Amino acid sequence: MSTRSLIGRENADGTVSYIYCHYDGYLSGVGTTLLAHWVDPAKVDELIALGDLSALGASIGEKHPFDRWALPEEEREKVKGWCLAYGRDREENDAAARTIHSAKAYGMVQGVQVHYLLRADGIWHVQARRFEWRPLADVIADND
Repeated sequence: MSTRSLIGRENADGTVSYIYCHYDGYLSGVGTTLLAHWVDPAKVDELIALGDLSALGASIGEKHPFDRWALPEEEREKVKGWCLAYGRDREENDAAARTIHSAKAYGMVQGVQVHYLLRADGIWHVQARRFEWRPLADVIADND
């Protein structure tokens, strides 16, 4: 079963650019990966530019077959930890990032369980089920 999430970046004008991530949206999945590997705003911009994801990895990686399990074990090890993107890797056309007018509006986007947002101050925040935005590191610490 998937835990769907959105990953967004608050822009200087207050808008939010964001992408969908299908798998592992829970705190110990996407949340922990964002804190460990996606803290540089420029790197997050590259992630958002990649478009919607099946799975978030520790790095963007390169184009590779969407069905990683069909790869020989050596190649599968090479792509381990790379993002799996609908546009790049499965060549879907409707997988580009979207932009919405505010963090409040972003938090209201339905169809996902968790919203992650890199605020303009460079701190990751999380919102689940329309609760208030909270710093992601604090929420993870509270759940340990």
